[in-house]
Amino acid sequence: LAPSFSADEAQARVAYRAALDALSENRIRRRNGESREAFAARIGEKFPSLGELTLAHLSQRFGGQQTKLDKARARELLSALRAELRKESPAWRRALGLMTPWSWLSSR
Repeated sequence: LAPSFSADEAQARVAYRAALDALSENRIRRRNGESREAFAARIGEKFPSLGELTLAHLSQRFGGQQTKLDKARARELLSALRAELRKESPAWRRALGLMTPWSWLSSR
């Protein structure tokens, strides 16, 4: 929901955060000390859309190449990530994640 209402310049950060929250609801989290890139690489086989979200977020956050992520592309990537979650996570785990209001607290 937040990516729909955020400013264009915040799109990469907000979409990446929404992706982390969705993954966290399914108990897929970064390990302690694991970089964003390493996390995306580790789960990239099952969740390839996270890679592009990670690159857009890092380029916006730390400079270098300014990858622009518009609202339409962010929505596309988040939709793809949710489809990948439906494919990879059992229904009971997704339901439990939706019923757990504090799951976002453990996303990194």
